[in-house]
Amino acid sequence: MSARVVVFWLVAFLFSPSLSFAQDDSDQAGTVTRATDGDTLKLAGGLTLKLAAVNAPEIHNTTQLHEEAKRFRKEVWAYRNIGGDAHKVVERFLSRAEGKVRWETGDETFDDHGNLLGYVYIPVDHLEEGVQPDQAVFFARDSGYEIFLNAYLVKMGYAEVASKRPGGTHQNILLKLEEEAKANKLGIWSP
Repeated sequence: MSARVVVFWLVAFLFSPSLSFAQDDSDQAGTVTRATDGDTLKLAGGLTLKLAAVNAPEIHNTTQLHEEAKRFRKEVWAYRNIGGDAHKVVERFLSRAEGKVRWETGDETFDDHGNLLGYVYIPVDHLEEGVQPDQAVFFARDSGYEIFLNAYLVKMGYAEVASKRPGGTHQNILLKLEEEAKANKLGIWSP
């Protein structure tokens, strides 16, 4: 990434009115205006936040979609449908939280395209029936709960752990959840 791109995003990031800093320098909060797919969020102020360490199927007809569908031995339409399901899940969580999210950055703050990389947590007032806080995907917080979005998508088979976006401190839990999704033949791991 060029120095000009880094400076642009750093200035935009630091002076964006939609972002606030929480407990430490790697923990931020903001408002998502929309999800463009299962692993990409647009923040108020125009920044793009990519989910760190995970890759959900594309929902647009791209070369990447075709390559990934082939790698997973799936018809392109079927693979894209899984991406569509991931997108709908993300939108549903965001809608319930009125777009409010918290994220932490990992080893890398930006990807090669200048997008923020983050581990995203979405507040919810209740968990689905039968779901308990597990400190891996679902967390009890103050007056409600948070869902660790990156981990949820992997757990449900909507995303894979991305080798191009290492998971840092969350790598072990993400890999464990991916193995569970594979064993349960969920989403991208279904026959």
